[in-house]
Amino acid sequence: MQKRLFPLFLFTAAVAAGALAAPTVVLGAGVVFDAVLISVPCKAGQTEVRAEIPFRVVGGETLRVTSIKTGCDCTSGEADAASYAPGTRGKIKIVFTVGERIGLQRKTITIKTSDGREQAVFFQTTVPVIMQLTPAFVLWRKGSAAEAKVVRAKVMLREKTVRVLGAKVTPAGAFAVEIQPQANASGKHPEQPHEYAIKITPRSTAVPVTARIVLETDFPADKTERFVVVAAVK
Repeated sequence: MQKRLFPLFLFTAAVAAGALAAPTVVLGAGVVFDAVLISVPCKAGQTEVRAEIPFRVVGGETLRVTSIKTGCDCTSGEADAASYAPGTRGKIKIVFTVGERIGLQRKTITIKTSDGREQAVFFQTTVPVIMQLTPAFVLWRKGSAAEAKVVRAKVMLREKTVRVLGAKVTPAGAFAVEIQPQANASGKHPEQPHEYAIKITPRSTAVPVTARIVLETDFPADKTERFVVVAAVK
């Protein structure tokens, strides 16, 4: 039986035309999904986003979800039942791991059923920017002067205070890091610096090295390494 896949260019055109507002979309023989795009909000500091893709089975055939493929390893999917009789409803449960990602995230979920058909549906969320690092990569040439370079860390949230408490350098000792609080220009949290100057100095430029510098903050409280600067001598 020939597979049918909703083409990505048709999906893009449908978004532009507002076609995704339709209450149901038939995505394959025997299966009707409520929508091809599932959009879920994400709060600042959230470590994962969960969503459900609902569907119902039409026709006279009992179906199973035989595979769920996602666009990246940050997204996983699982059917809520082993099989679905005609006329029953089901859902695909989606878990998106935020990690270091920020901004709009749109992931493709390809679902295959036991009738041999495949269908792509789409999950999206927007991850708030907590702190902006400029630049996020600093470079020294081998043999150059081991002078400090400055990364600006700007707090983007207005509803929460965010303090930079320290920095973890891997490999340890490759670079010295100094955190300098700057004046709070926003005036909304006078006790909290609005920006930080992160001074990074190589211990030596004689030998090439690449280091990962993780800024440790009081928000979010989890251990996710969100605020990362890469420093290198090459």
